[in-house]
Amino acid sequence: MKITLAFIVWLFPLHSLISQNGAPAFIDSLSLAKGEEWHGLANEAYENNIDSAIYFIRQAVPYFKKSGDQERYIVELLSLSVVLHHAGKFSRFQENAIFTLSEAKSMLGEKHPYYAGALNNLNTFYYDIGDFQKAIQMLKESLLIYQDSGQNRDTEGFATTLNNLANNLTWSGDYEEALEVLEQVRIIREKESQKDLIKLIMVYNAMAWNMD
Repeated sequence: MKITLAFIVWLFPLHSLISQNGAPAFIDSLSLAKGEEWHGLANEAYENNIDSAIYFIRQAVPYFKKSGDQERYIVELLSLSVVLHHAGKFSRFQENAIFTLSEAKSMLGEKHPYYAGALNNLNTFYYDIGDFQKAIQMLKESLLIYQDSGQNRDTEGFATTLNNLANNLTWSGDYEEALEVLEQVRIIREKESQKDLIKLIMVYNAMAWNMD
């Protein structure tokens, strides 16, 4: 049985007030507030009615785009991918994940951590269909972006991407490299100021799996 891949989602990011070219960006606060209102409804509905959560996120997306807050818009698209996958709507998940990657590239550029997050989420499609080499390629690209942006070693996104890479390496039969990657995850988890014991236990379990 496959281990479920983790997704990267930033539910409440700091809103950027700088456009891609470095100039102050105009943020439509009314559209931003409306988007957050729909997002809040999605959070409330997620546990009991995932279809309603999908509907609410879809309502939020155009408001975030209209607001001019490009980062928040990409985050909401990432959230939509996660919920679609959890709902088992795999074809719609694939379409949205590809669209999100394209939007992140055009708005934020290929060096932005949210573009790395979009790569991480899209790799799940290749994992699901058993194309582990393609998933590994995308995850390694994602890790390089985190490293180049200075957001490696201390972010949840970086640790999650490493963990997903190790999982794909395991299923591709490269147990030695999977162990090396898991050791990096273990070090990150051990250094966290507030250790998540469940995540740490999962790392040790994965390491033991690769040693068998």
